[in-house]
Amino acid sequence: MSEILQSLHLIDPDRPASDGDVENGYRLFLARGPNTPADVSEKSGLPLLSIITSLLVSEEFARLIALGDGGAVVVDDVMLAPLDDDLAAWMGTIARVRTGEDRVPQDRWSAIGGLLDDDRVSNAVRAEYPRDIDALRAAIVRADEAAGIVQASPLFDADRYREQLSADAVIARPALHYVVTGERTGLSPSAGFAAADYAARNPDVASTPVNRLAHYEAHGRREGRLHRDWLIDQPMPPLDTDGTRPVVLLLLHEATYTGAPILGWNLVRALSSACDVVVVLHRGGALEAALRDVAAAVVAAPPPAMVADTAEMARFAERLKAVYAPAYAIANSVETWPVAIPLGRQDVPVVALVHEFWPGAVPTLRNDFYAACAALVFPARIVEQSSFDAFREVRLQTRYILPQGPCTIPPFADGQVPRAFGAPFVPDDDAGPTLTDVLADTTRFTVIGLGAVEMRKGIDVFVATATALAARHPDVAFRFVWIGTWEHAIGTQYAALVGEQVRRSGLGDRLRFFPAVDDLAPVYDRADALLLSSRLDPLPNITIDAAVRGIPVVCFDQASGIAEMLAGDPDTAALVAPHLDSGAAADRIAALARDAAMRDRTGAAIQKLAQRSFNLEAYAGALDEIGRGAARRHEAARRDAEIIAATDAFDPTLYFGPDHAAAADTSAAAYIAATKHLNFASPPVFGAILRRPMAGFHPFIYGMEAPDFPRDGSRDPLAHYLEREAPVGRWAHRVLRPDLAVAEEDDDRYPPDGDAAADRVAVHGHFHYPDNIADFLTALSANRLRADLFLTTTSEAAADVLRDATAGYADGDVVIDNGPNVGRDIYAFLRVLATHLHGRYDIVGHVHGKRTVHAEAADPGFGERWRRFLWEHLLGPTHAAADVIVQAMRDDPGLGLVFPENAWLVGWEKNVESAAVLARRMGLRRPVPRHIEFPAGTMFWARTAALDALVRADFQEAEMPPEPLSGDGTILHAFERIVPVVCEEAGYGYATSYIPDLGR
Repeated sequence: MSEILQSLHLIDPDRPASDGDVENGYRLFLARGPNTPADVSEKSGLPLLSIITSLLVSEEFARLIALGDGGAVVVDDVMLAPLDDDLAAWMGTIARVRTGEDRVPQDRWSAIGGLLDDDRVSNAVRAEYPRDIDALRAAIVRADEAAGIVQASPLFDADRYREQLSADAVIARPALHYVVTGERTGLSPSAGFAAADYAARNPDVASTPVNRLAHYEAHGRREGRLHRDWLIDQPMPPLDTDGTRPVVLLLLHEATYTGAPILGWNLVRALSSACDVVVVLHRGGALEAALRDVAAAVVAAPPPAMVADTAEMARFAERLKAVYAPAYAIANSVETWPVAIPLGRQDVPVVALVHEFWPGAVPTLRNDFYAACAALVFPARIVEQSSFDAFREVRLQTRYILPQGPCTIPPFADGQVPRAFGAPFVPDDDAGPTLTDVLADTTRFTVIGLGAVEMRKGIDVFVATATALAARHPDVAFRFVWIGTWEHAIGTQYAALVGEQVRRSGLGDRLRFFPAVDDLAPVYDRADALLLSSRLDPLPNITIDAAVRGIPVVCFDQASGIAEMLAGDPDTAALVAPHLDSGAAADRIAALARDAAMRDRTGAAIQKLAQRSFNLEAYAGALDEIGRGAARRHEAARRDAEIIAATDAFDPTLYFGPDHAAAADTSAAAYIAATKHLNFASPPVFGAILRRPMAGFHPFIYGMEAPDFPRDGSRDPLAHYLEREAPVGRWAHRVLRPDLAVAEEDDDRYPPDGDAAADRVAVHGHFHYPDNIADFLTALSANRLRADLFLTTTSEAAADVLRDATAGYADGDVVIDNGPNVGRDIYAFLRVLATHLHGRYDIVGHVHGKRTVHAEAADPGFGERWRRFLWEHLLGPTHAAADVIVQAMRDDPGLGLVFPENAWLVGWEKNVESAAVLARRMGLRRPVPRHIEFPAGTMFWARTAALDALVRADFQEAEMPPEPLSGDGTILHAFERIVPVVCEEAGYGYATSYIPDLGR
């Protein structure tokens, strides 16, 4: 049943036409007597319109009946067999009988239309079904209109369409057949249109019964909709090679005559001696023809709409990998992220050339770019530092500092020569003297600037420096010449402001602007100095080119990689002016102009620096080695995933969190895919907080301390740990599972009354907010444990609340202590430990009514969830956690501390210095470790003997930081983290409590 008829509900769409329907249809059509419609409807037991409609879905009817000239009925002789003699005889008087030899194709819609045009049938049907017959007529009209659109479409190939039908099919109008039957049965109108793809990409069309091709021609083509899978039309040229050399994908964000793309063109040439380089473009441009001349293949930029669709770019990356099987990819600029990210997720090793600084807010997608890369290459440390500041996890990744080498500019293709400047930033074919004319003038000290006209390049600073030079050193004859692409700047506010700046500067012909050229040799030959006016510019090719030629480069401190290099060499440091100080830059230029000997010395020094720093062949070779190393690490990662998957060590609940069931993939392979870009042998990085893959295991401690773990980021620590059969070390600790403990059948309390040998147990609870006391008692009551309670607070009103709540406590003594509101729960615990617990109790639990006020604004309820998590793992009430912990400490005299297992691998963060101070204050002998485990939230069970150092330190109220506390970095935050160090210093170990179903 066609979509059109289904929408009209003319017949049950799930009920196909039967032989009886077809026979009744013959009778109705052939025997058009006055009473025939009613007779047929009565005999068939079916509504008349259902019988008529069955003719539309009957291929047999379409083959055996037609209308002749003037509406005469023409039938095949085989149709006479089902009729009785009287009906057959009567039919012979109104129809012409034909044999198979003279059969003429006739479409069913015309036949049905002819039937409905018969007044006797039409009137009979209309009397009973007035709306349905109008709907049927409208459906026929719509189908005919759609068929007309399809017939006229260049995307409908009638001959190809017929080839998909059976050999004996009789089709009068292929376009109508496609509209009524073909599309819904999966037949293709041509190689150029895919109805299913069109519907999938256009949900508004998919939700209607309209014919897809007719809709595209009537609306979609004009609206710019894709009519089939765009990847079919995205050429990926085959490689004309023997397949013995590795394939490298070079990703370029655009093919323009600017820094990164020109570097890309040079890399293609340098890498092609050892690899087949396939260039993949994000956007096209004038450089595209030159790239095709040197690359093994160039994959053109995808349609912009597809670039913006992450799912489509994932398909694009998947096809790139399938077609070229790359050894690795080089992402030449972070702006290649739309392709680089999905390639990385397709397990293609991506080496990123990071040419960007990151001022201000940074898009999240750029963070995803870094995570998708197997290695990061920065041209200078100042650029690396910018990435550190913007993306914390970058410090955990494999990275290199590699300045590129001198670059050749490819020649312009025909018709690509840029237009010249007239007035600044305004196109004009008669723009005054040519660049050749200007360079021919040898009477002035010539300063060049190069690059696209944009704020980052500091064209305004270039003009300001020229203005300062004229004002401060009027005796210096000079000319400033800027060369670079500019069309994109026309009409921008920046261009307008610079234009005003130029006009108001009074510099006249001492300042000239020219478009980009493909041969800078004459420019460099004439230049006396190059001014890098950029606000931020990693390591521009022009500075390398100038330095190689011995041209002094004047630049600004902390604005570029070249400034970093020049400042580090005493012979070139004078070229670096304070950041964006145009006057200071003018002074340096004036000194060069006045002193030829100084200029020669400086030029020789910068050339010497360039010769030892810049080599394009060496740069390309290093990138190739980095790429091959990344490929080896990816292969090791695949093996690591197999090692972990072969065991039950990986804990998806812990790693993916409480919502792990909703994750698309919770396998060990998913864990490896999410972390393989990280080097777990890295020192701690503030803010880079990952999740734990297995309870009781710290991957960073293993990465830094396991003796045979590779420090190059080539292995996953958990896989290596399992492969080495779980070696003992600080990286692994005991895990207690209260949820797996077997409940005692009796109700005996522990310790038993009168058992002098039993461990003495106390619980300290600090309740600045006493509203949690009922929950505390409920959690404690889930255990068989007898314990004395020491409850501290900071007001007499709160103390009264605590007294009332604990009046019925029968499992030990209760001491209520109202103390100063300093040091939060920690100082309160230190007071109680020294005053009441030390020397009297063996085991103490420490909890508090945590609220985490500073986090509540961003996440209401955070403090409550955090407190419940900690109490469940230390007390209850879901499980008898306190019983399990105390029993473990009874059974193991070396166990000195137990705290909840934290899925988040939080480290010292901002507390390294305060922890060092605290360690000295307590007289700890061991060095503070770089990676740590600690009781986040400062709640734990401890053996009092393990905390002797805290008592000996005798902390005073004056040492506590005043309220309100900062978010991090105080002695209290350091105390929270140093407790396990204190425990180990005393000769004890620690364990964690872990309940998978109660995670965070």
